[in-house]
Amino acid sequence: MKNLDHTRMTSRRLSYILQQQVHLYTPEANKLRDEIDLYVEAERQIEGEMARRKIRA
Repeated sequence: MKNLDHTRMTSRRLSYILQQQVHLYTPEANKLRDEIDLYVEAERQIEGEMARRKIRA
């Protein structure tokens, strides 16, 4: 459970940092936005898994 919490917070922090530092219209920014979307989707899955484990626990 701690690993899931740590991963979720890390992905959220990384997403925030990347959004703050990258210009919105460069090709690199587009690539990073795609990566951020992957992190956000992973975060949703992690939160769903955490919720599922809490229900079973």
